[in-house]
Amino acid sequence: MLRVAGTMALATGAALLIAGPVVEACGDKLLSISRGIRLQQAYKARHPASILLYVGDPAGARTGRERDALVQMSLLYMSLRQAGHGIEVVENRDELDQALRSRDFHFILADPRDVDAVSERLGAGAARPSVQPVLFKPSKSDMSAARKRFELVLKTPATSTAHLEAIDRAMDSRSGKASGR
Repeated sequence: MLRVAGTMALATGAALLIAGPVVEACGDKLLSISRGIRLQQAYKARHPASILLYVGDPAGARTGRERDALVQMSLLYMSLRQAGHGIEVVENRDELDQALRSRDFHFILADPRDVDAVSERLGAGAARPSVQPVLFKPSKSDMSAARKRFELVLKTPATSTAHLEAIDRAMDSRSGKASGR
């Protein structure tokens, strides 16, 4: 009796498979392969930029908020490096001057309080890098004011790939200006 019921169930299942509509798999096995990869790790820059990250004097960071901002700068560094951007980090003005003499940069990223001081240290040249702020947990008004003043504004902590896409857009606009579009 069990054998007959099992054979009937198997025959019914086979008939349904043959007569039924074509069903395609959803690819969930492919998703499980990349389960350990974060979006930031898979992101590659369209136009790799040469970026100087000015963190100021980390020994002077005394408040918890300033220490948190430095931690976020290091996370920003790792994210930019993984995306394929060339990154150099300097901690004081002497290192900044030396880096600017030794290499050309597309962008210098700094705390908003340091942007003006860094801009003053740049020479007047055609290949002058763009000094841009990195805001740590900015309010909407701070973010709006920074966007009016600067071409590129990065905020930390960054969500997904927003900061990487912002750098790509800025590099796209630079290449558009260079080609005369």
